[in-house]
Amino acid sequence: YVVMPLYLKPTYITDWNASYQHQFGGNWLATISYLGNKTTHLWAGQETNPSVYIPGSTASTQNRRVLTLLNPTEGLPIGSMPTADDGANANYNAMLLSLQHRFSHNYTVVTNYTWSHCTSEADFEGEITSPTFEDPHNLALDRGPCDSDVRQIFNLSFVALTPHIGGSFWGKILGNWQIAPIIEAHTGLPLNITSGIDNSKTGFNPILDRPNLIAPDVVNSDWGSSLPQYLNAAALAQNAVGTYGNLGRNAVYGPGTLEFDASLSRIFTFNERWRLEARCDGFNVINHTNFGNPTTTLNSTTFGQISSTQSVGPGQLGTNRILQFAMKLYF
Repeated sequence: YVVMPLYLKPTYITDWNASYQHQFGGNWLATISYLGNKTTHLWAGQETNPSVYIPGSTASTQNRRVLTLLNPTEGLPIGSMPTADDGANANYNAMLLSLQHRFSHNYTVVTNYTWSHCTSEADFEGEITSPTFEDPHNLALDRGPCDSDVRQIFNLSFVALTPHIGGSFWGKILGNWQIAPIIEAHTGLPLNITSGIDNSKTGFNPILDRPNLIAPDVVNSDWGSSLPQYLNAAALAQNAVGTYGNLGRNAVYGPGTLEFDASLSRIFTFNERWRLEARCDGFNVINHTNFGNPTTTLNSTTFGQISSTQSVGPGQLGTNRILQFAMKLYF
């Protein structure tokens, strides 16, 4: 007999936070905040009819499934049975530092820095159609960083107006230009490295086995100098047959991202009716390359290699520097 749950427990989210603010210098405001939450009963896929590793056995995956071993006649036709499991949990903790300068002396600035960490056994990603946990009998083995665990985030936005310079002619030309740079930088997303081979003999699809960690330096320190080899295959080894690897879920992180956008604009007023706006927008103005994530399947011939770049800017405009010029006439 197979006992199936009649219902799943609802997911609960508990939030808490605390902040301290201090104003100084008349126009500056500093804030430090702690943010936290806990998610209970996350839904994830659980395999209820996995294959069982039998040392020395040459039986097929189907003949080693739990229901087949319990009842070879009635269990043999039953294959993989992924069901929803509500046993996963998640925790998030963050420190947020921010500094603001209200508009005065022709400029305003807002900057913030976030350090955070999110851990879970699984992440809810919508429809549950396949197993999630590497070991169907030990959910804690998948306890690790959340898929969205960006550890550090930095943002800076700045708006400044050029002062009135020189006489009436040059003052009209050089004064009142608005300069507005925006900088965003953050560390990479977690990478879940898998063996690519069903060494555990659980019969999962997709294969969820993770390899063994045999050296500490999984990420190459000089990966960007010559070849795009981000991960070091020599630091890992295939897990032994019938076992699960000791490398944790989402154990390493991919490349970070740096975006530097800026705009320069000015409105020329001729009279009460006619105005001309000149504007230049730059996306990725320093032409910085943001690399994509590498291949994370250990048995792949391209394991650890980066073959793509990330898009940047509003609307994900691309990876190269983009300059946009525009003029608008108001009347």
